[in-house]
Amino acid sequence: MNAKVKPIFLVIDPLISTQWLLNRFNQHDIDLLALKTLKEEGYTATRSYQNLPFIGIIDALDQDIDKALANIDHFCQTHGKLIGGFSGTEGSTDYAEKILYRLFPRYSNSPKTSHYRYNKYWMNEVLKQANLPAINQMIIEESKTLDEKMAMAERFYHENDGHIVIKPNSGSAGSIGVLKPDSIDAIRNYFKEGYDTWFHLESFLLQEYIEGKEYYADYASFNGKHFLTAVGTLEKTLIGGAFSYKYSDNISLEDPLVEEIKDYTLKCLDALGVKSGFSHFELRKSPRCYRLIELNPRISGSSGFHNVMAKNNHGVDQIDAYLSLTQGKIPALKKVTDKYQRLFFFHSYKGDYQKVDTKPIESLSSYAAHKLFIPSMSSSGARTATLFDTVMLVLLASDNQAQIESDTQLLEAYQRNDQCLIS
Repeated sequence: MNAKVKPIFLVIDPLISTQWLLNRFNQHDIDLLALKTLKEEGYTATRSYQNLPFIGIIDALDQDIDKALANIDHFCQTHGKLIGGFSGTEGSTDYAEKILYRLFPRYSNSPKTSHYRYNKYWMNEVLKQANLPAINQMIIEESKTLDEKMAMAERFYHENDGHIVIKPNSGSAGSIGVLKPDSIDAIRNYFKEGYDTWFHLESFLLQEYIEGKEYYADYASFNGKHFLTAVGTLEKTLIGGAFSYKYSDNISLEDPLVEEIKDYTLKCLDALGVKSGFSHFELRKSPRCYRLIELNPRISGSSGFHNVMAKNNHGVDQIDAYLSLTQGKIPALKKVTDKYQRLFFFHSYKGDYQKVDTKPIESLSSYAAHKLFIPSMSSSGARTATLFDTVMLVLLASDNQAQIESDTQLLEAYQRNDQCLIS
């Protein structure tokens, strides 16, 4: 008997929450076909998916769209029908939207406005044009001389009373290359000593630093219809001017705060031309309004844990919502649990360890799950300020918020004292 032929979705460069993404589509009886356009080098090499169970992986490193389309067609002739597709990382947005528009022109995002969705400068400029709250900013082209870059950054620093952020305009993820300088010397060192970037670097972005609570919001969209699946807070700390994630808390969709965030982010989605796919927002609430930090046009990160918390809370994650929308259905929310949920980002301050002892963590009263990323580390590889250097993620869940806080304090102590990192 022939094996059942499953429908296929195309994912271009599945670098974010990859294993979780595969598992969730498999649970819906759908195969994923990967299109590989980014080389495995630098940070991208840490996200290799070569040995994961995709139905196939098509090499498109030359980024020849006609060739890629021919290879996709040839593959699907023998493996099943291609019924949809999406980008797996913000670094592929430009290429991904071109190929998806060729495959599914009726409901795909327009390639003419792709830069609205991956270029952080244009994101805010478009919001300004739509009369939506946006961040004061300045762009510095990579082609500028070192002296020109430093002079422009120093002027912007003074104009904003020292409250600014420097970041790659379209080549960063996980806070890579992002700095909140505390002095003119820090600005000069940033440009003189080099900076990290993930994908490519065409320009730098200077933005005013927004004081206030930071939130995330996750959406699924199809053919212009958007569905909010998750809202939460992001707690970060500064280490040498770099942003380090501490933890994120899931917020119930029944919380009145959610309507405020939903109102602003829906307007952002429409202004930025998002028609179909996944979206992960980061935004801050200033005293007067919400303002966009960035839109990431892909699935929510953190190895799927934000989606796990959403599904635990109300039974629907981004995959559920997206597939419902593709079928013309409205996703049905249902209350699953009232538990408080927190995702803790466990970092290494030691930088040199041979293994990780998770027993103290698993014995915490509110422990729910964990995912280990870096089972060992040399001191030369020790960094603590980006998501890519997170040793592990720890999910906490409890009916008692005080228990979550107590266990968070223990995790912070384990982290600070290197208690779980064994030499």
